[in-house]
Amino acid sequence: ERRLSRLFDVPIRIGKVMKSALAMYKPDVSVIRRIKKMYRQLGVTLHEVAHKIDATNKDIFVGASPAALTELENLDYDPSQKRIFEGFAEYFRKRLTHDATDPRSAQRLAPEFHRHFEAYLAKTPALALKVNAAQQLVDRYRGMSPLQRFDAAIKENREPERPADETVSERLKKAVSDWWTKAVIDWKNPGHLIRLLDNAVADVGYVW
Repeated sequence: ERRLSRLFDVPIRIGKVMKSALAMYKPDVSVIRRIKKMYRQLGVTLHEVAHKIDATNKDIFVGASPAALTELENLDYDPSQKRIFEGFAEYFRKRLTHDATDPRSAQRLAPEFHRHFEAYLAKTPALALKVNAAQQLVDRYRGMSPLQRFDAAIKENREPERPADETVSERLKKAVSDWWTKAVIDWKNPGHLIRLLDNAVADVGYVW
C-alpha cells in the first residue's frame, strides 16, 4: 500500500472518512483516507488512486466517445448516479486487480473506454509508467505467500513517508505501531524493546 502511495504521490491515512464510506480521496490536500479495517485492501486503495489520477489529469476524458463515457456511467458502484469519475475508478480497480479467471474484465466491461485509455496512456508516458509499475506491484503482492506478505509489511513500515494531512496524534499512533511491529521481531531482548519505544516516541517530538 505504501509503495502505491509513493508511486502516485498520494499519502494514505486512517480515519476522517465520510459516514458509510470505506475510503475517500481528498483533492484539496491530495490525500487518501480510509477506515482502519480496509488496510491492504488493494481494490479500495486503487479505486481512490484512480480519483487522484483523474483529478491531476484533467484531460483524461477528453476525446472519449459517448459510448465510452456511457460504459463508465454503467460502472458506477451506485447505478442510480451514473458518475463518470466513479466509473473510471471502478474501471481502474478492475484493470489492476482482475480476477485470474477473467483477466480482461475491465476491457470486457468497458471496451470503448479501454481503447480510449490505452491511447491516452500512449500520449502520457509518465502516467503509463506509473500504471504499469502499479500493475507489477499488485501482481507481485497477490503472488506472495502469507509469510512473504508479513515480511513485506515489516519492510514497508521501516520506510519513511511524507506527513501531509497527518495530525500529531496520528503520528504518535503510527510510531507506536511501527515500534510494536519491530518488537515482535526482537521480543527476546527487553532492553532493545525499550530503546525502540524511546526512539519511536522521540521521533514525533515527545519526551518521556
